[in-house]
Amino acid sequence: MERKHEEFELACPINENQKAFRTLASYYPPTRNERNYRFQMLSALVNGVCFDRKSPAHFSSTAILFDADVCAIYLHFHQVHGLLPLGGHVYPGETLQEGCQRECREEICELTGQHIDPAHLQIDTVPIDIDVHVVPADKEKSELAHLHFDVRFLINTKQLAIPTSEIANWVPVKDWLRSLEREPYDFCSGRARVARKLLPLSK
Repeated sequence: MERKHEEFELACPINENQKAFRTLASYYPPTRNERNYRFQMLSALVNGVCFDRKSPAHFSSTAILFDADVCAIYLHFHQVHGLLPLGGHVYPGETLQEGCQRECREEICELTGQHIDPAHLQIDTVPIDIDVHVVPADKEKSELAHLHFDVRFLINTKQLAIPTSEIANWVPVKDWLRSLEREPYDFCSGRARVARKLLPLSK
């Protein structure tokens, strides 16, 4: 199976696709849904461009800032989707990890007005979770409905003082999971899966 992955990786049309393929090939999904998601992502990487946000399916990356000492996750409030981790699109030329770090820095600055030294963001090289979900059309941004291939990475926050604000703060993972389980939308199921993965990591 590993040799087959290497053959498909070489078949990727551009270097950034090969790097993303390698990252996803290193992740062994524990659930059937995630195995299906990984197959979709790997197939997309072999078949075409996946980092142009105008394409109908493209990659995004989510930063899971987790404090294991108190079992809390850093979240911000979104008017439509409620409490969300930091994250966004991966740009052409970036690795999935680089996109995750950049989005993390940009959103912390936007939400709190403070800057984070990128050297302090210690990101895991292997994802903690992956998800494929539909992003609804947005008339204000002139965006049609599209798919996000979302790759989630755990970020070590032990030696990092993350600034907070009225709309961005640490939330106990149990409370976040409880709120997600009350939501009827499929969009929340991927986030609930992340929360359940974090609970055993607490100290």
